[in-house]
Amino acid sequence: MIIQVQIIIQIRELNKLLTLYLEWVQSKYNSNEEEDEFMKSNNQKGITLVALVITIIVLLILAGITIAALSGENGILVRAREAKYASDISNAKELVILGINECITDYYADKYVSSTAGDETIQDYIMDNIQSTQASSVIASASAGTITTNVKDATGAKLTATIDTDGSITEWTGDTTTTE
Repeated sequence: MIIQVQIIIQIRELNKLLTLYLEWVQSKYNSNEEEDEFMKSNNQKGITLVALVITIIVLLILAGITIAALSGENGILVRAREAKYASDISNAKELVILGINECITDYYADKYVSSTAGDETIQDYIMDNIQSTQASSVIASASAGTITTNVKDATGAKLTATIDTDGSITEWTGDTTTTE
């Protein structure tokens, strides 16, 4: 029986110690919880320096990618410039062809309908009358079988058409769309 009483006393002492330990842990937990709440309330008012630095780095990377996409060798600005040259050249070619066709139509109308064309060749008739057609907005000069436009290509050369004696275009020069 004495042994049982001693065991019970030791269990009570252990119980007291355990209770004291649990109270101490709980007090530490409550004090840390208050500190955590204090820190959380301060962190919620702004962003951390790390988040700010990461945001700036991401923005710099995006800016670098954007600048490269705009101004690189195959960038948007280069492709837009090449597209402008191609569009200008294509429009000028179309107007010159329309002007030549208009001159050919007028030549045959004058020669066979009104008999006023004389001995002039189609090429001479085109050279004399191309300035009065709808192509006049792009024609700079027309002489000796060559029609020169005021449209420049990517290298700065003027778009030029060479006309043979029957009024067909034999060659286009100055129609480069890239600066390479």
